[in-house]
Amino acid sequence: MTKEDYFEQAVNAFGDDKLDVAIENYEKALDLDPRYQDALHGLGMALFNGGRVDDAITTAKRLIQIDPDDVLAHTSLSMFYQSKG
Repeated sequence: MTKEDYFEQAVNAFGDDKLDVAIENYEKALDLDPRYQDALHGLGMALFNGGRVDDAITTAKRLIQIDPDDVLAHTSLSMFYQSKG
């Protein structure tokens, strides 16, 4: 399977609120391409929605290292931090 196949499965699982399956498939996509930004965005949100805020923060920081100008990554990181108080 391709990274896009895993990404599509992850998006579908996320939509069905199957966060563990989504996370697993985002991670499989990232195993094939560690710089796959769409998968990193999805992974961050799945982790966050699953209550794994610290992991979501780490993922957002990883995105920002790849692309410091990624506005969505900065927005997500801010949201993740705000949720922690």
